[in-house]
Amino acid sequence: MKNSILLILCLIHFLLAQAQTLNVKEKSGSQSNYVFSDIKKLTFAMGNLNINKKDGSISSYAISGIQFLNFTSPTGISDTKPEIDHFGVYPNPAHDKLTISYPFKTHERVQIDILGVDGKVFYSQSVILQPQINQTINVSAWQGGIYLIRLNTEKGMVTKKFIKN
Repeated sequence: MKNSILLILCLIHFLLAQAQTLNVKEKSGSQSNYVFSDIKKLTFAMGNLNINKKDGSISSYAISGIQFLNFTSPTGISDTKPEIDHFGVYPNPAHDKLTISYPFKTHERVQIDILGVDGKVFYSQSVILQPQINQTINVSAWQGGIYLIRLNTEKGMVTKKFIKN
């Protein structure tokens, strides 16, 4: 179940970011990069991430040995930007209301989208953020489960997850 959720989140992140490269960083410090056009299949089986490439080669990583998976956008710039990556989501898990806090110190236009793991959009709004003002969203009518929050600004896009009880 845990591996399936990880696979779903990775695939959704790939689709949302329109990524071109998968970067695998291991806890040992080594990192491998894979161009998506060279990948035939990604699988999570028996505690491993398996990357089957079109040339027939297979790279396998123990999930417990992976520090993180990172996706790089078509421009070659990582879709996770330090200046937007540090937004807060609380409480997590959420019951009635979800608050998003922003690190921005200037007025900035942000597209906020909240999606279910099936890709269904539950919330979408474009706002101009004010410094030190948080966004609160009523999630009381939503079903329990895992949701993805996607923030898109001129500086880039970042996706985080939250759980609705």
